[in-house]
Amino acid sequence: GVTIDRSLLNAITHASKAGGRQGVFARAILVRDAAFVLSIEGQSVAGALEAALDGASNEAISLRGVLVHQSGLSAAVSAAFSRHILCGVLEVESRGRSSRNAAAKILAPALAIIRQEPDADRWGISIEQTAVSLRSGPPELRESAATVLKQWPSQIDGGPEEVWRNAIGPLFTRVWPRDRVLCEKQLTIHFAELAIASGDAFPESLMLLLPYLSRLDGYVSIHTIDKSNIPEKFPRETLILLWRLFGPGCTGDFHGVPKILERMIKADKGIELDRRLQWLDQRALRYD
Repeated sequence: GVTIDRSLLNAITHASKAGGRQGVFARAILVRDAAFVLSIEGQSVAGALEAALDGASNEAISLRGVLVHQSGLSAAVSAAFSRHILCGVLEVESRGRSSRNAAAKILAPALAIIRQEPDADRWGISIEQTAVSLRSGPPELRESAATVLKQWPSQIDGGPEEVWRNAIGPLFTRVWPRDRVLCEKQLTIHFAELAIASGDAFPESLMLLLPYLSRLDGYVSIHTIDKSNIPEKFPRETLILLWRLFGPGCTGDFHGVPKILERMIKADKGIELDRRLQWLDQRALRYD
């Protein structure tokens, strides 16, 4: 731990237990910097913060929000405040960077276990607890978690296909809820992009994620498919994806689809005879 001046330590301890608005503000700052707080030797600040994080008061709820929404990932913080993190992620109410940070707080420990990392048992959150949180949490939590998952193939060392096969695929299988009622439409584009982000593992990732995909509504960008080499490398699997997204019942617009179909046909002439491709081609809006 870090040794600091006794007077400063006393001041931090006093601030963590102070009353009024100043005390609330001080505890919010200390929760935000919990990794530093836990590194200080010979102090009782963590205990005061744990007490403040408990309960259903406005302060407790706000502090749990600070805890889960801050960007840092720390095994020490996760272990010390795991109960409050698991409570805080269920209280996520928005989408965006802060909610993605919250989702990462429960996904990172599970990922460490899946990858058998040396500190996997130090996070204080189990795979089962992550699964329960995703199942019982709000839609915003699941959408944020899906966004985190689709970013990880390019952020974790090893190449996207190996990351999918050894980390994200097994993680998804263990923690993602299978309940049909939780197959929310807003997850579709994120899971489609996750499949594409898996690189050469696209066929197997698509098969795992396909049950969670539904028809698209309104305008949805397919830039991720367009900028990838998936249509050339896996034209038939790409057709399966496009059919699920844009098939009968889709109310979205088909902008960009014709060019992707042309790339698929160029890679596999035989696919031009597939009735699904013909249907998509006829329905697609063509833009000059």
